[in-house]
Amino acid sequence: MQVTASVGVPIFTVTSPANFTLGCGTTSCTSMQIPFVITSLVANAPCQYNYVPPAVSATPTTFTINPNLNPVCVPGTWVVYVKDLTNNCVSSQSISIIQNTITPPIYHIKPLSILD
Repeated sequence: MQVTASVGVPIFTVTSPANFTLGCGTTSCTSMQIPFVITSLVANAPCQYNYVPPAVSATPTTFTINPNLNPVCVPGTWVVYVKDLTNNCVSSQSISIIQNTITPPIYHIKPLSILD
């Protein structure tokens, strides 16, 4: 027997001012925010959040009330979890943080040295 429930599972959107891209610098970071969560049971239900970094596969057991993650400095696939505190339903979404590794074009012109 399989029992499923689609009522009350949080629906959310993850945004980033940097479009989920890190630059080439070692101090380059981005951020993620969850601007709003929709649940079908209660409008504006209280929610908690967790951001799981790449190379971690376990489902989180602790959540925070902060819908923002600053800074994100590691590229890879992050998993964002949202927990509805009204009914304890948890939903997740995978987010790819990519790193811009294309080096900028550099041209060097050496002055002509003439021996006489």
